[in-house]
Parts: sequence; C-alpha cells; structure tokens
Amino acid sequence: VDGIIAHNDKMKSELVKMGINKEKIVSLEIFDYLIPNFNEDKNYDKDKILLAGNFDIRKTKYARNLPEKPEYEIYGINFESENLPNNIHYKGAFTPDELPNHLQGGFGLVWDGDSAHTCSGMYGEYLKINNPHKASLYLASGFPIIVWKQSALADFVIRNNCGIIIDSLYEIAGILESMNEEKYQQLIDNCKKIGEKIRQGNYLKKALEECERKL
Repeated sequence: VDGIIAHNDKMKSELVKMGINKEKIVSLEIFDYLIPNFNEDKNYDKDKILLAGNFDIRKTKYARNLPEKPEYEIYGINFESENLPNNIHYKGAFTPDELPNHLQGGFGLVWDGDSAHTCSGMYGEYLKINNPHKASLYLASGFPIIVWKQSALADFVIRNNCGIIIDSLYEIAGILESMNEEKYQQLIDNCKKIGEKIRQGNYLKKALEECERKL
C-alpha cells in the first residue's frame, strides 16, 4: 500500500516492528464520531460514571464486578440488568446516532478485560495499542474520559488534558472526591474543544492530508 493510518503512535510502533516502513504510517490520534442533530446541552454530574458498549461477558467480565463507589450509568446490549447493586443503573440500549443525546453524567469510562483492578486478558492487552471507539463517543458527546494508565489513549488524555488516567477502577471514587469543580470544569472545556473536532471529522481529514503529503 502507499499509506497506512494507524490508530496512534503505539500502534504505529508495533507496525514498524513488523517490518513496515515508518514513513508510510500516519497516526490518527483518535477516531472521529459524527453525530447528527447533536444536542450540546448536557446535565453534568461529576460523581456519575458513564459506561457504554457491548457487555458480552467474554469481553467485559469486569462490568460484573464494579466497585461499590461511585455511581455507574450503563448503556448498551447484553447487560444483565436484574438484581443490580444500588450504585449501578442500567439505562438501556440506543443506536450510535441516538446514544450521544441520552448520555448524562460526569466521565466516560474506557475499560476492558476481566478485572476491575486492571485491564487484563486479551482485550486488556489490545488497549495498549488501540483507540476504542467509545472514547470518541464520550468526547464527541462532551464528556471527559477515564482511561487505563497503560492504554495507548493515556497519552492522548494527558496531552489534551481531557480526562484522568488510572491503574484500577477502585481509584476513581477517591480521585473524584478530591477533584474540585474548577478542575472538573477545565476538563469539560477541553473535551468540548476536542469533541467539536471529532464531530466534524477533523482527525481523519488531518491524517488523510498527511498521507497525501507523504506520497
């Protein structure tokens, strides 16, 4: 091929290790997420964690063992919504176009694997090099994100100051308790700027332009 768009610099490094010429590879940074009829009015609640996705137990075993704090708002398919702990609230499943206008909370969680203590197993390992689409969903919807410290996305979050990074889900409650409103509002403001770029398809446009310059 003439050019390759990798998810991020971590994935680019893996491709280079496989023998692909680094000059052919461009990093996307993060996926775009187009939202028709986007509603910018959001009800923010710092202490509620948004969690969206496919909750097939083979992929998201951790979601059956979430910590007792903070509150979790669950959106998606294959979630066992009966007999839930008091801090876990199932909100149903929506199409990708509809979902952004239903999200209400504080932070979007990007997590995978078997454990709430760390991102383990095959899907946890994949987080070290990929850009999960749900991160783009949260940011495009106007919410800061929470990501695993060893994930490829951690670099993006640090660089853009658009969320927090953690080793374990059990750290979240303490971090939120110590975070003041000024700090939280700064994260919201930063992620809204990024979210606008994501909704306009800017990251793919930029990557394509960079690929064209390399040809």
